[in-house]
Amino acid sequence: MKLIKDFENFVKGKIEIVTDEIKDISENTKENIKNVRFVTEKVKVTVNSLDPLINSIIDFGNTTKMLIDSLNDQIKNLYIELSSLITGAKELSGSLRRIFSLSLKEKR
Repeated sequence: MKLIKDFENFVKGKIEIVTDEIKDISENTKENIKNVRFVTEKVKVTVNSLDPLINSIIDFGNTTKMLIDSLNDQIKNLYIELSSLITGAKELSGSLRRIFSLSLKEKR
């Protein structure tokens, strides 16, 4: 009977140890959950504070793209106009040469 009583006390002692360890683990888990919630809330606040910055960067990018597209169009138009002017100047120069050469031939 003493052997059974000793075994019973041994088992009760082990159960108390396991119960205490489970309580400690439970408390640690609760604390970890609180920490995760705290960090999650901080992340949400940070993300929400970054949203306006990100939107501003997107708007800046879109504005810059529009500006570059506009400059590109203006440069293309300037190139076309300069090409036309150069072609016109060449034709005028050629016509003036022909006129001068004809007038020189008539004077001789």
